Amino acid sequence: MQENELWFGSLVGGGGSVEHSPTLFDYLDSVKLKMLATNDDSDALILFLCDEDEHTKIIELA
Repeated sequence: MQENELWFGSLVGGGGSVEHSPTLFDYLDSVKLKMLATNDDSDALILFLCDEDEHTKIIELA
């Protein structure tokens, strides 16, 4: 991950950094992950990652 141009270090002044780009979502797309959230009626918003291929199934089950 550190060698990837989408690594967080590039966002905070490392080599090849570009202001506000890439985002965490760009990195997740590059490794075929999706971030989903669920609201459990508390003050917390639960975030989790899943494989790109499974995210539609998870949304349908929710």
